[in-house]
Amino acid sequence: MLVLEKVLLKTIQRLSSKSKYQWTHQGNCNCGHVIQSVTGMSPGKIHNIALTGPGEWVDHAKKYCKTSGLPVDDLISKLLSIGIKIDDIAHLELLSDPNIIRYIPNSVKPLSYKKKEDLIYYLKTWKSILSAKRMLITDNSKNVFINGIPYQQNFKSELLLDENPSSGVAA
Repeated sequence: MLVLEKVLLKTIQRLSSKSKYQWTHQGNCNCGHVIQSVTGMSPGKIHNIALTGPGEWVDHAKKYCKTSGLPVDDLISKLLSIGIKIDDIAHLELLSDPNIIRYIPNSVKPLSYKKKEDLIYYLKTWKSILSAKRMLITDNSKNVFINGIPYQQNFKSELLLDENPSSGVAA
């Protein structure tokens, strides 16, 4: 968790400076910037590797195979090695993880996955969630707020299929 927090902080710092952001460039997009932080590769090199497979990062994540030997899968393996999950890649690219979005104030929503400022806000929120989880491991009696919203440690984002207890279907 701490490694991922550090990577997110490094990405936030780079994005907050004058670094180039371009959602349509796979080395300068949302995932591309995190990959830069993990690997130290240039945006151009990341983009060229990503172009060896069809589609965008969402597509690369869906087709990921750790034993393929494909350079794009090697980049995804590096993301996985720091604690990012396959689902996180698609969510990062679209700024859509419900476990992060729930801590984005309504005044900031909706986030646009093509805006640098929204990516920074999303990454800061993700980092805050990871920090809260780590802090609560040592002291779970604290009240933690993320962007002014109370943190719920055991929050489940899955939609309940049937919330009617009389139906006999347990959610």
